[in-house]
Amino acid sequence: MLTIAKTHTLRAAKFGPDISSGRLPLKIKRFGCIPTDKIETIKMNPQLHYGTIVHWFDAMQRGSIIADDSGRRFFADKAALAGSYLFPKTGDRVCFSEDSSKERPTACQVELLKPDYKPGQILRITLKDWDFSKNGGFGHDENFPGQPVFVIGAFLTDQSRIPKVGDCVEGVLQQHRNGQWMLTEAAIQAYVPPESAAQTVRPSEKQAMQRLSENLQTAPARSDIPIHKTPAEAKAAPLQSVVRESAPMPDDPLVEYDEAAAPPANRVLNGTILNWNDEKGFGFIRYGDEHQNAFFHISAFHYQSRRPKNGQAVSFYCKPPVKGERRQAVRVVLRGDENCLFGEQKPDEGSPDILISDLLTKIFTGAAYLLATAYFSYKLAAVYLVLSVITFFLYRDDKLTAQKTDKNSRAYAGRIPENKLHAYALFGGWPGALAARTAFNHKTQKVPFVYIFWFTIAVNIAITYALLIHYADNPILSILKN
Repeated sequence: MLTIAKTHTLRAAKFGPDISSGRLPLKIKRFGCIPTDKIETIKMNPQLHYGTIVHWFDAMQRGSIIADDSGRRFFADKAALAGSYLFPKTGDRVCFSEDSSKERPTACQVELLKPDYKPGQILRITLKDWDFSKNGGFGHDENFPGQPVFVIGAFLTDQSRIPKVGDCVEGVLQQHRNGQWMLTEAAIQAYVPPESAAQTVRPSEKQAMQRLSENLQTAPARSDIPIHKTPAEAKAAPLQSVVRESAPMPDDPLVEYDEAAAPPANRVLNGTILNWNDEKGFGFIRYGDEHQNAFFHISAFHYQSRRPKNGQAVSFYCKPPVKGERRQAVRVVLRGDENCLFGEQKPDEGSPDILISDLLTKIFTGAAYLLATAYFSYKLAAVYLVLSVITFFLYRDDKLTAQKTDKNSRAYAGRIPENKLHAYALFGGWPGALAARTAFNHKTQKVPFVYIFWFTIAVNIAITYALLIHYADNPILSILKN
């Protein structure tokens, strides 16, 4: 036995392996000449790593792990799993050691991370990322950095403040049915500058940020978790940010835009609308003691049927500007409607969008025109009535398509063309269009459409007058008369 061990040592010295590095030349591996007192050093690096299983194939019983501390990818198979961890899956948070006897990074002693969290306990985390479009983010507990804890804007106690990376958030810990941990009744305690917070972010968390939107899709609804709220908090609307296309910054000679005095991001500000251009759909909000101006587009005005007017008192907020773009208001509401400032629901949604008297007036106007036409020609009045019914439903379908489909989708491109709506109105269907525009609050604000619409009404009335009165003695047109 002594002779064999000595022979192994001599062979190892011959090939010159660096035992302390844990790397062996191929010659030693081929002959199997490994000193017995170095086997444990070669097999395992005792350093403990934390990471996430990014791929796991059940059929082959193998996968890969991304380490938090270095961002390296480690190979793992069934033999690398700890005895208590039998059913790994993609997305599991694990701790493991590195098997340095392998040529490629290989994990061993892989164990599932199980934090000792309990529903209902108070937990404080530091935000590592906040997705403005999803109105949610995640952070880490100092005592358990390997476990992400999610925060949803709907569960923030302060609805007027948007969290930032580095904020310290404290709340009641709850577990969703998908296994993710999250905070409810969350309160922002302190703020750490993003520069210092960014230094604590590990490389693998960049990938976690990319997966944030997927994780937030499984975030719980309010009905999933029992929450006790004060009456004041119960009135607050859920926070769900809306992504809007940023409108181009106009060159308005009346208002000089000061880049240095740009409004702060993620703060609710109060101001007054001035220089609103309804035809172009943009204007400015004057705010602050120094009378600064913030640009906003009609898409930021969070109402279904109302339009901005000069002098209106409003509340608004701005998101952080994209590089190369000026900052502008992304959500604007009238003063008193701040509870809908961050919500998906609009202040005038669910309330009557039309005045009954206005609708009745439009219906009476169309009916009077059809009755006057019927006095001279039942046939022409019947044609106008049928066209009016068709036009009414065309407006309804176009309104529903505009509300329920995304602007970039193929269904949105299949909306009713405006020329078709004008054609039906021109040939006698305008009474139905008149009622539909008021009933569905559709095509009432687009100035070019409104001008053409009233022009088609005037032309149709002129044609009807010519057919039934001016050329009444024409023998060909006599077939239309009663």
